[in-house]
Amino acid sequence: MAKRVFELSEIRRYLPTKIALAARLPPGIRAELLRPKVALAMPKGAGYVGTYAPIQLKIDPSSGLTLDDLDFVVAAGPAGGLVSRSQERAALPSRPTVMLLHGYQPGVHVLEVRHHGTGVVLTRRKFVVTDQWNDDVNGPNLWFSGVVATPTVAPTWGGGPGTAQNFATVPATGNRRIAIVLVDTSDQRYTTTAATLTGFQTRWQQNAFTGVVGADGVSRSTAAFYNEVSYGNLTVSGTVFATVVNLPNGWSSYFQVDPRNGAWQAKNEFVNQVVTQANSQSTAANPFDLTGFDMVVCVTQAVTPAVGAAKVAWPYGGYGVNSATAFGTVSGRGISMPNEWGDGSANDQGGGRTIFQTLAHEMGHTLNLPDLYTPSVAGRNVGGWDPMDAEGPFPHFTLAHRMMLGWIPAGWLRLYNFQALGTSVDETITLAPIEAGAPPAGRFGGAEIRVGDGRNYYLEYRIGQAAQIGDRALPTPSRVVMTDVSQPPDPPVISRPTILLVAQHADDQGAVLGAGNLYHEVDSTSPTFPTDFQVDVVAIDGTRADVRIRYQVIGKPDPSIRPWPRDAANQWQSPDIEVSNARSVADPATYANVPWQGHVNTVTATVTNRGTLAAPGVRVDFAVKDYTIGGAPETSIGSDTQPIGPGATATFTTTWTPPAPAASDPPQHYCVVARVAAYQTPTTPPVLEMTDANNLAQSNYARFISASSSPPSREVTWITVGNPFEEPTCVYLDAGQDNPLYRTYLEHRWLVLEPGELRTVRAMFEFAPDGAVRGAKDQRDLERHLTQPVRVRMLGRIADPRDPRPHGTMAMAGIDAVISHGRGTRVTDFDHAGPDQVAGKVERADGKAVDRGVVLIHFQRDAKDQRADDGYVSADLDGDGRFAARAPHGWTAATAYYLPADGLADSTSPTITPRAHGTPEQQQRPKG
Repeated sequence: MAKRVFELSEIRRYLPTKIALAARLPPGIRAELLRPKVALAMPKGAGYVGTYAPIQLKIDPSSGLTLDDLDFVVAAGPAGGLVSRSQERAALPSRPTVMLLHGYQPGVHVLEVRHHGTGVVLTRRKFVVTDQWNDDVNGPNLWFSGVVATPTVAPTWGGGPGTAQNFATVPATGNRRIAIVLVDTSDQRYTTTAATLTGFQTRWQQNAFTGVVGADGVSRSTAAFYNEVSYGNLTVSGTVFATVVNLPNGWSSYFQVDPRNGAWQAKNEFVNQVVTQANSQSTAANPFDLTGFDMVVCVTQAVTPAVGAAKVAWPYGGYGVNSATAFGTVSGRGISMPNEWGDGSANDQGGGRTIFQTLAHEMGHTLNLPDLYTPSVAGRNVGGWDPMDAEGPFPHFTLAHRMMLGWIPAGWLRLYNFQALGTSVDETITLAPIEAGAPPAGRFGGAEIRVGDGRNYYLEYRIGQAAQIGDRALPTPSRVVMTDVSQPPDPPVISRPTILLVAQHADDQGAVLGAGNLYHEVDSTSPTFPTDFQVDVVAIDGTRADVRIRYQVIGKPDPSIRPWPRDAANQWQSPDIEVSNARSVADPATYANVPWQGHVNTVTATVTNRGTLAAPGVRVDFAVKDYTIGGAPETSIGSDTQPIGPGATATFTTTWTPPAPAASDPPQHYCVVARVAAYQTPTTPPVLEMTDANNLAQSNYARFISASSSPPSREVTWITVGNPFEEPTCVYLDAGQDNPLYRTYLEHRWLVLEPGELRTVRAMFEFAPDGAVRGAKDQRDLERHLTQPVRVRMLGRIADPRDPRPHGTMAMAGIDAVISHGRGTRVTDFDHAGPDQVAGKVERADGKAVDRGVVLIHFQRDAKDQRADDGYVSADLDGDGRFAARAPHGWTAATAYYLPADGLADSTSPTITPRAHGTPEQQQRPKG
């Protein structure tokens, strides 16, 4: 951190204190005089690596010391930890609490408290850092600073009437780096025979990267598979580390038996513990640098006792990784796999599956793809048509997955949007094999058939290509495959897999069609029903499939509201929900779409009728719930009803006044929900809407300013996390940030929740330039970060407890928080300034005038007054930081809010009321 420069006025504050006088005394007498003046209430027990714990200070009042006078130094540096001096806004200056940030090196460390002006050590305390976590229900807390990769899941179907949906919702392009680390426990170490150990590492190197040559002479690997299935858009590279990570404890410290199936499963902190131990074993000659890897694959040595069953870990690909090391922060996703997988030994649980097949499936989880085999839907799970259902046959991903991963250009697809058509469709298209890449002119790689926003059918022609390693063992080769894809928020994570085969009916052949086969669906809800949708495969010859598609005029309404994302920066807000208030009108650059507690907010939902039939009487219900990653209960805030013509858009509004926080509480943050009520026309017979899959949208809102006073403030919020399943399961919280000058705290990395259980997780944010200043590339780099807020992104992932062999997670929902920093400010001298005016001043915490920004004054009036309504008046600041505004007639209370300019923090005045002898207006009225 840059050396602190004192102004003369600051230095003088220290001169009368005993500290300054003691600096002139001999060292022994000085230490004896000063040591008792500061006491620390240290946390009990050892602190887990990468966690935080509060330390309350007790400062002898007679010393004249304040928190500003103290420096906190961990002798071992970042390896042992750091101390944050930031204070929550509700903290009492007389009882300051600092935060001990445990480092990455287990062991005993020393914390010193030094006098800032003289360097005198006031007190010294030991603390212990450990890499053992013994709570299997409540995950450890977490702190991180610097730039940490943010989890990216564009969680909506996107698209519009003329564009395809499901494009790049979980983008995976460029290069993914995999670290493969051999890991053992004290119960059984890997062999010390060099040739055997090298053989293990070579086997993983070949399966993951360079290729395993089979009996057929074909080389296969996970890297080759992803390069092939992504058309070269995703490459996989990495390292198999030569050094084995020796965990210090026995097997049961890191693995547990899943009571549902009796399989051994790595505990939730396993991968982070491996990263910590790898860092501890790192040497200059043999560095163990795991930074920059997107995935860490921990390959475990089984424990084979002389008597009894072997202990072999079942593969799992759902762990979050966020661990500080001497090389930097290791983030991304973790995979646990046994070394014996697919080796044919007695400990091989693979059932014929190879490393490269299962690693491809587990890597799919790290790309945020869920399992497709659960929950089971009779006859409709995709099976061997996608590796997220069955990796053994080594199939390519389905068309929809390739689209979600960003591998399919829009030009490859033929789009059918029957919602927007006014005429019947009867046309024949030609599909090229999707495995072959770009289709020739006049042909398509697939077809998207819009059932409703967020719900689509997809057609693709699947036949493995001779030069490829995937799709060579399809359930039935050379077939047109038809899938039914429904994206969140429809369905909820517990209702059905995202991708299913379409249903089979009595008069068709279902989802897998050869020449002469058809799929037929009757829509009996159209006003002119029955309306037929039919797909016929006319011909297939191995290089093409001719497909006839027929559909009659739809004639339905379809009121639709889009879920998240709003845009790339606001992934967890809907583009069709807007919150406005007096503050956002006065300062849209800072407060646009940010709710204001204690004030009237207008919530607006934009709904479009994407059907061809008018929709009179559409109702939108509005609700709010806690800032949430899933599961929080809703509270209604009103509804609105409007008609919407075919293809037209209407706005629906309600007002909402969230309660003002208590003076000692941080602001509350919310999730706003807009739900289109299930719709049918008020006719005889009624016509049902096209689909209810596009009737729900919600937005999470959170904005903070970490005020730089002395020290910067720590901002606090709470996140609600829920379990929607009827069985206990684990929810994981991934988090990252994009600005190195800030620090984020999270109360739990993961939680095991009971059925339907809701938990509140505390999150905190602060401006924390310590360390980042040293790490800045240059002054311009530092200034760029200083002028930009940080965006903290969190993603909730959940394990499906219905899976008979749990081994992965699926995305639930997420939140974004925007935190900026600015010098602390205060509104002073706010009072009456004449018969009809109020006035005040805005100054920095150091007393200097603020001449930028806007003051918004809220005047409240008597509810009995027929003209009573709350009014807001904006006032500009002059060069001395002063402002004034005319008070309206009948006002009963006034509060001034400073809306800050860049580099400053907001502040609020005390509330004032009219003087007892009458309002300013009354004083000006003539008597009699």
